Amino acid sequence: MKFQLLVLLFLLSQIGLADKFETPNDTLEAYLQACKEGDYQAAESCYTRSSRELAAQDAKQMGERPPELLIGTYERLKDVDFRLEQVNPKRAILWPETEQIPPMFLRIQHAEEGWRLDYHFMSRYMRVNENGWSWRNQRILDLWKKRQ
Repeated sequence: MKFQLLVLLFLLSQIGLADKFETPNDTLEAYLQACKEGDYQAAESCYTRSSRELAAQDAKQMGERPPELLIGTYERLKDVDFRLEQVNPKRAILWPETEQIPPMFLRIQHAEEGWRLDYHFMSRYMRVNENGWSWRNQRILDLWKKRQ
């Protein structure tokens, strides 16, 4: 019971700290800053609410997460140019200039939070490793784009 209360407080604190990101690029900038600082809480505040819940579950399973992982993400992404594809008023994709970097999927899940990274979608339907990335199922992209 005590552990569940701590998890609930953690999730609520993240929701309370989250800014409203007006554009997908605002979200990307905040995410890169959090990665640069190695700050998991700030990075996860850039996720949709459902993605933050998934990230909390992942964090429980992984245990201690070294800040160097986020700093490495920043180093890989800091000089990458992204092209914005506005899918619909609530969904967007940031496509990187290089195929070695996976695209970033963003959506407005809750209007009061604005644009957020859809980590839930990306972690479930994309494979990422040192050789680049690939789809677990290519047709899922079309399904994601059709949703509101």
